[in-house]
Amino acid sequence: MKILFIFPTASDKYTFVDFHHGIAQLSAYLKKAGHQTRLYQTSQFSPHDVDRVIQQWEPDFLAYSFTSDFFPLAKAYAEYLSADGIFSVAGGVHPTLMPEEVVDLFDCVCVGEGEKALLDIVAGKPLDDIDNLVRRVDGKTTRNPMRPLIENLDQLPFPDRELFDYQHALDQDHRADFMVGRGCPYRCTYCINNQMIHLAPGRYVRLRSVSNVLAEIKQVLADYENIESICFQDDTFALKRDWVIEFCNRYKEEIGLPFVCNLRADRTDEEIVKVLADAGCQEVRIGVEQGNEELRRTLMKRKMSNDQIITTFQLLHDAGIKTFAYNMIGIPGETEQTVKETIELNRKIKPNKMHISIFRPYPGTELYDLCFREGYIQDVLIESYFQPVSTIDLPSMSKQKIEYWYRLFRPAVHFPRLLPFFKVLVRIKIGKDKTVYDLMFSSAYTFFRFMQRSIPRRIKEPLFRLMKV
Repeated sequence: MKILFIFPTASDKYTFVDFHHGIAQLSAYLKKAGHQTRLYQTSQFSPHDVDRVIQQWEPDFLAYSFTSDFFPLAKAYAEYLSADGIFSVAGGVHPTLMPEEVVDLFDCVCVGEGEKALLDIVAGKPLDDIDNLVRRVDGKTTRNPMRPLIENLDQLPFPDRELFDYQHALDQDHRADFMVGRGCPYRCTYCINNQMIHLAPGRYVRLRSVSNVLAEIKQVLADYENIESICFQDDTFALKRDWVIEFCNRYKEEIGLPFVCNLRADRTDEEIVKVLADAGCQEVRIGVEQGNEELRRTLMKRKMSNDQIITTFQLLHDAGIKTFAYNMIGIPGETEQTVKETIELNRKIKPNKMHISIFRPYPGTELYDLCFREGYIQDVLIESYFQPVSTIDLPSMSKQKIEYWYRLFRPAVHFPRLLPFFKVLVRIKIGKDKTVYDLMFSSAYTFFRFMQRSIPRRIKEPLFRLMKV
């Protein structure tokens, strides 16, 4: 059978490299069973483009995967393509957490892990007998039982990177992405793990074996060129100390490339930092999120202190590992004072890189329920999570103030003496939503993208080595 994956995603204004581990894993699973797959990745509604793909390839099934941000785009395609009569199934984060909202658009919705359910659908098994499916039958929503989570992840084939033209991605970024497991044990209120952990029977947090992960890395290094470093995308890389120590010891000998990973400040100590540094860890990314300990602990349920965060960053600096801090502003309870506390914490930890995001309440999360209940959510349509737009208006901090401090956050950390100058730039509007500061920032980003894509490799590589932080 021929399966066309339809993947609504952000435009290249917001992302450098498009690769989706989940879709790549599903594609590999289907191909192993003898089926054919193809990807239609889209950031805007284009009937002409999708018609061309369907007419040329004539798929037997359409498999949609999307997050909440891109539900409107997925809906537009589903409604348009319904006239073709091709069987359609929806999966991914948003369909998993909000199946009732999307079920009328598709022949069925797959909730949770999709490998076995999707293979059963393609193989022609009766839908009533396929676990994990939600359907509309005779005007009523029916839910099939949930199958247990896949216990042994080593049994899965390696993700199908060719589906995404992975060499093209590597030519831009030179960094190959991997996942060492599934699931996260923490209960951050802005994240979907609170709901995902209860969906299906079985152990939610699972790690692949060290040998299996290393085998995938070796295969990717053999199949692709221009890989200068490795990135492990798992929410928390050091969940199991023994696993991390074994992995780092073997990685150093068998792979040897610099790598990047995500850690939690309260799960990082001197031994872990030493092991990572010895294995060639180039950068560690840590969720700081909020500088006010009370908000972080009670509202976000991130039970770590500022002292723990400061100590962890210092350990990483001392070990020669670069740091990347994730920050979030605009959560319920946020005030200008708590934003300033987050800025001050970042000044103390001195991250080499930062990411600042405006909090967005995603359906299925604890904070979404709170925002919905309190009437904070605004009817604002945004193109991407990375846009400087707030979708909530708080009694403690207006939508306009959230966006104002989002723009000021980075210069307030790095250039505090120039803050009065930047305050002027963010107040001068250009059109409805943009400011002079946005224009300057987007111009710098556009220039970087131009260099990334257009400058010849023999010139680009030396420049990027100088620019890399």
